[in-house]
Amino acid sequence: WIRGNLFIPDAKLFWLQPAYKELIKILNSRKIDVIVSTGPPHTTHLIANKIKKKFDIPWLADFRDPWTNIDFYKKLNLSFFADKIHKNLEQKILRNANVVTTVSKSWAKDFYKISKREIVVINNGFDPADFEKKSNLNLDSNFSITHAGSMNADRNHEIFWKTLNELCASNADFSKNLEVKLIGPVDFSVRESIYKFDLHNNVTFIDQLSHNMVIDNLISSQLLYLPLNNSSNISGIIPGKTYEYIASKRPIICIGDSNGDAAEIINQTNSGFTFSFDDFDLFKQKLLLLYLRYKENNLNISSKNFSIYSRRKLAENFADVFEKMSS
Repeated sequence: WIRGNLFIPDAKLFWLQPAYKELIKILNSRKIDVIVSTGPPHTTHLIANKIKKKFDIPWLADFRDPWTNIDFYKKLNLSFFADKIHKNLEQKILRNANVVTTVSKSWAKDFYKISKREIVVINNGFDPADFEKKSNLNLDSNFSITHAGSMNADRNHEIFWKTLNELCASNADFSKNLEVKLIGPVDFSVRESIYKFDLHNNVTFIDQLSHNMVIDNLISSQLLYLPLNNSSNISGIIPGKTYEYIASKRPIICIGDSNGDAAEIINQTNSGFTFSFDDFDLFKQKLLLLYLRYKENNLNISSKNFSIYSRRKLAENFADVFEKMSS
């Protein structure tokens, strides 16, 4: 309640005045062609809005996540007045910025509904340098299914654990070969699910790895697991790791919205398969087929079109926008 009602728009609001004063000093001594603010935290947009008003410099407001449409917004226990302030500030930013960008088509549509203005989509991506000189890595000998990054309760989907449990119970060979690698912090509910479905002997917890080692694990894994938050704005959720999964060229199994933006990108790049939260039979059938391909040493995919999500290409897209803004 304190976070939602007193720290508006977020807990970084105390940056606003000190940052504004420091930027005034910089802008009084240097010519700047374009301002870019990226959030959350959305305080950054409020800082940029003040700077634009004072110096009249073209401003791009970049939203890596939604503001009032973010999945936890309704959990902030906002009062009527706090909700109104959030929405008014959001409207002000969307109205005053020269250009607004976001990272998915669905979120662009949501921002359009709020602002009735064009929203530019520039996705997240992967760094090609992370994948150079990695061609000599061998695949895991186990039937490994790897998840990288934090797994919270909203990404802990019963369909995944229940399917693995049933396949292990009906196929001793599957049980012997299966290894689920969870790299990063996991919610307590995840550990409960693992024990509930008797998979504790098949799961490896890896708390901390360097980014380079995470990439090695992705490239070496038989399958990559991408669970999406089960929330109202799921159609636009594309976790940043999606692009590194795609660049790893290993088959992705995604559980989320089979018609959402993440599914569209996975299909576009021929990188794997997406299942809805209740697609139990289809998920079980596909996972068994993937296991059989693993046994035949034939568990590969023919990725395509993924270079458009290179950060080099995405930086070019931003540069094109900047050129138009400053011309």
